[in-house]
Amino acid sequence: MGTVTRVRSLPFQAHGDFIAEWPVTGVNRGTSLAAVITELDAAGQPFVGAASMEVQNVAPRDNGEVHLLCHVEWPVDLSLRLDLLMYHD
Repeated sequence: MGTVTRVRSLPFQAHGDFIAEWPVTGVNRGTSLAAVITELDAAGQPFVGAASMEVQNVAPRDNGEVHLLCHVEWPVDLSLRLDLLMYHD
């Protein structure tokens, strides 16, 4: 049975469509990943706000980067965080 590792991004600001490029140790094109985007309040705590948000595509690269196509339906930047779940055989 494999294991799952969580990798958490630092907080960042964004809105609309964007690609997050994230260096992650041990990632290559064969890595199985799932991603979650979370809005953060002023104290840096996760919460459910009024903005619709989604991770639309996740692409692990052989250079150790993960590219994530994201969308945040809000007219101005929001405080966000990404989490990756990596499955290891």
